[in-house]
Amino acid sequence: NPQLSICMYNMAWWRQYRASPIYRPPNVVAGHSGGEPIAGFFARSLDEENCLKYVFNRGHLMLVANINFKGTMIRIKPLGEKPLSLGKIAGCLKKKTAKNETTSWEMANVNSSRQVIASGKIDEADWVIGNLEEGGFLADILRNVSGAYHNSVAMASVKSALDALFTANLISIKKPAIRWALNFTGNFENDEKKLKVYLPAQTNHVVEWGEDIEEMFAFGVTEVVE
Repeated sequence: NPQLSICMYNMAWWRQYRASPIYRPPNVVAGHSGGEPIAGFFARSLDEENCLKYVFNRGHLMLVANINFKGTMIRIKPLGEKPLSLGKIAGCLKKKTAKNETTSWEMANVNSSRQVIASGKIDEADWVIGNLEEGGFLADILRNVSGAYHNSVAMASVKSALDALFTANLISIKKPAIRWALNFTGNFENDEKKLKVYLPAQTNHVVEWGEDIEEMFAFGVTEVVE
């Protein structure tokens, strides 16, 4: 479970950073995709036990979901200097195949005006890349990912199972002590009831990372520690 390993590494880094002479308490935190619950730990919204429990289950459920779905992800960039058109990308992803079928492909991460990640089934990837290139975009398969993450169909079972863990109070969360920018909304969120909904919902919904960054800059962030 690589997600769990990454989480534990970041927890260890956080302890070392807090004990170091260069530590400065953060005003805001955010994490991309699997990094989001770790940001919740930094914000003291998820304690260590609940963060590890959430990440373990998230990673395992995503692995199982992708075995059944057989998906992958594509990186999309502009050819020139103009920002990406999300509407045009959506049209390329959903262009019907020769069999007049709609593809499974969707936007998964809107990282900036110059990079979007899409996810869907592997056997449709070449068709989608061709459509994106015809539409004037650069597109290539991400070789270091193993699933159609943040795809509404591929990861639907992940969201449902994580929802159930929160509903049964097997994982608990509390109001963040530090402003926490969420991937699901692209905004700062501090309501425990909403966090219980938004954290699982992020797994099969587009990651609004670009909006998280804009939200932090709008708040006045000038220095980032990664």
